[in-house]
Amino acid sequence: MTINVKIDLPEALKSHIDDQIACGRFENVEAYLQNLVHEDQVRRAEEELEQKVLEGMNSGESIPVDKEFWKKLKSEALARHSK
Repeated sequence: MTINVKIDLPEALKSHIDDQIACGRFENVEAYLQNLVHEDQVRRAEEELEQKVLEGMNSGESIPVDKEFWKKLKSEALARHSK
């Protein structure tokens, strides 16, 4: 399902979008805006992951991270994913 969204842009921003379309980077305004939203989603997910990693690093006693650790972690992740 798609919805229509109307936005007002200053001429400078509209010109920038038009330039991106003219040089072939994007097919149309919709593709340009979809790309911006997607990039923002990726950036926010990366920030969230970084925050969780930092929380994990500061959450208590250290454990050894070796080949066996990664093997067990991968096995647990695959088991969760298959559910």
